[in-house]
Amino acid sequence: PTPAPTPTDIIPTAPVALNGTLEISLAQRRYNLLLKWGASSVKGDIKEYIIFRNGIEISRTKSLTYIDSTIEANKPYIYAVQAVGTNGYKSFPAIYSSIVKCSWIFCTL
Repeated sequence: PTPAPTPTDIIPTAPVALNGTLEISLAQRRYNLLLKWGASSVKGDIKEYIIFRNGIEISRTKSLTYIDSTIEANKPYIYAVQAVGTNGYKSFPAIYSSIVKCSWIFCTL
């Protein structure tokens, strides 16, 4: 008989090392947050990653990066990235929180 699959065989691992980098366009007065993470793993392949901001799904991607171009200064954001395997199972999310703090033209995360 074939052994039953274990949870680590069918459930993807959470994305690794989720972090953000602030990109500022002074000419356009716009802020972008570049999110990056390391690949999840599972037997089989990863179908996509789901990106959430403040608990709401905002995008799906096959990439290991996502640019949020709709952020505003001085507002808190909590991001979660969840892997989806080709088998449909979802990982636990990786979490990243940020607030773009601006004082005149100087901004930081």
